[in-house]
Amino acid sequence: MRSVNKKHCAFQNGFTLIELLTVAAIIGLLASVITLRVRKSQLDAYDSAIMQTFDALRSKAEIEHSENGSYSGICQETGGAAGNSILSATGDYANVNKNVKQNNGGVDVACNESSGSAAFAAWTPLRATSGTYWCVDSKFNSSKIAGQPPADSTQCP
Repeated sequence: MRSVNKKHCAFQNGFTLIELLTVAAIIGLLASVITLRVRKSQLDAYDSAIMQTFDALRSKAEIEHSENGSYSGICQETGGAAGNSILSATGDYANVNKNVKQNNGGVDVACNESSGSAAFAAWTPLRATSGTYWCVDSKFNSSKIAGQPPADSTQCP
């Protein structure tokens, strides 16, 4: 019978440095992937909130139009060239602007009424995709568009 050398059969306790570094690298990689996916989901949620708020804006504008026969008072001139307007700072429109600013990074809702207030369009930047905007108008268009509409636009492109 062979004798067993106890020195060679001794077990080592713990992990080697390479094993620990490998586990740490894998955990770091997984954490970064999850963080990126969570951030994308968060930006999509901001955009969804903007779109829902704009639906409320259009509904309010249509009520205004049916009661008064025009879209007057939706937009507020900010001075300068015609068309440099933001959403009105009064009543429900102020709340819409506040809600949108909380979700789009603090940018006022751009807005324009036609001469005689027969039509309007409003738009704001989205966060999930840089350079995209959400636009609603009095012709019942709601759309994601690439690039900002012209300042005097009363219809979504």
